[in-house]
Amino acid sequence: MTKELFKVGSSFPSTKSITFEKKMGNAVLMVHYSNDAKLDQGLPNQIAQYDISEGKRDDKTEKCSFTMRVSNNIHNIACLDEAEFVQEWTEEDKIPIKASPATVTPPKKEEKKEDAPAEGEAKPEAAAEGGEGPKPDAAPEAKPEEAPKVVEPEQKYEIKTRQKKNFTKLKFSSSSYALAPGIRRDYKDVEDALVQGDLDILERKELRNDLEAYSYEMRNNLDSYGTLEKYLDEAPKAAFMKDINYVVDWIYGDGESATAQAYREWLAKFKAIGDPIKKRHFYYSELEVYYGQWDKILASI
Repeated sequence: MTKELFKVGSSFPSTKSITFEKKMGNAVLMVHYSNDAKLDQGLPNQIAQYDISEGKRDDKTEKCSFTMRVSNNIHNIACLDEAEFVQEWTEEDKIPIKASPATVTPPKKEEKKEDAPAEGEAKPEAAAEGGEGPKPDAAPEAKPEEAPKVVEPEQKYEIKTRQKKNFTKLKFSSSSYALAPGIRRDYKDVEDALVQGDLDILERKELRNDLEAYSYEMRNNLDSYGTLEKYLDEAPKAAFMKDINYVVDWIYGDGESATAQAYREWLAKFKAIGDPIKKRHFYYSELEVYYGQWDKILASI
């Protein structure tokens, strides 16, 4: 069975699942590029092979399947994340039904009545002389009534059917079809060289911009009425300005494609002269302020 999971241009990372009904595992998964994939020359078509183990089926299992989860990871490489064995069965649960106890009241017993004497029949004689005869109005002795009985009902049950599932992770081994260590090392060297080339281009642009900005700053400030004019003697100033004018024209001419080292040398030469000029300007422009502060402190003391 062959199936295309991740098409060209699809988003990643993403994961897709493949389920096989009535299977317990014991499968081999081959991950490879499609036949029409545009690969660089020398790259293998196969990515990896996975040998998946077989699950153990229980006696109660009625239905089983196994699922493979394949992901297109953050590196845009397809790989097997996990394999899972699923077992399904039906269970019947016996649930007791709650019932209230019943109260049974015993039936009342009927009282027996004495039969009246028939006509011509002699009435009972009186007791012996001096005794008393039976009292016709005497009530019979009352018997205690029976208390109501509580009868527990017969326990009944409700049968409910439930569908149960069990998930088991399947172990698997893998073998990679990656490039050989020597080829990977050669590719890494090429990549490092390309990265270093990009860094060199960025450094060269930065040095060129720094040299251009410093040159314009010194030329404007050393010119007539500039803030740095009086902090450099005329003879070294003339030579310095000559070099600055040359570099400004050179940057937009032959120096446009110069190396980073050439920019670095010109910038170092200009800073060796220009930075001390800036320091002298700062010292003498701030000196009067400090003298004024000292006079105020001295007067206070």
